[in-house]
Amino acid sequence: MNQNYHRRLRQRWEGRNRRLKVTIAGLAVISLLATALQLVPSFATSTQVVSIIAAVASVGAAIWLNVKDYSLPAAHHEELYRQWSLLKEDLRELRSTVERLSGSNKSVSTDVIDKWSALDRYKSRIEMAEPDDPDRDVLQQCYEDENESRWGVRKYEDVLQAKQSGRAPNWPGLAAADIVPPAQPVSP
Repeated sequence: MNQNYHRRLRQRWEGRNRRLKVTIAGLAVISLLATALQLVPSFATSTQVVSIIAAVASVGAAIWLNVKDYSLPAAHHEELYRQWSLLKEDLRELRSTVERLSGSNKSVSTDVIDKWSALDRYKSRIEMAEPDDPDRDVLQQCYEDENESRWGVRKYEDVLQAKQSGRAPNWPGLAAADIVPPAQPVSP
């Protein structure tokens, strides 16, 4: 779910950054065209106002782009996405190791316990880098996406009903008891 959240926010910030850059380019082109049309005597007076407005708007947008850098939040969410992805891969590998050991009646080694502890510390570091004020709408969508991918339904109440009825989640090889609790709705 964390991956989905950060992927969505990265895309949002990248889109804002791209739209702002396109706006600046468009305003610069309008300003250039209006200035060029001033060279034609019949358009000289009517394009002066357009040229000035476009130039002022272009300068304002360029200043805004330099003050409010939308690429920084995008990069932050990209990095959090990458870290959550790595953690998820490591946890799958560790789970596979534990299942292999339990299938062969061998006890879990201290290496596995150490790996679990290291992953838990890594998870804590990632959580500390999470924003203090998450986007609740995006978070709610991600919870519902996670519920739908696991259980086939989006709403928390429907997930609880599916779990109580004994329906297994949509993950091959996992029983309902092996799954973390369903994602709960975001509280305001």
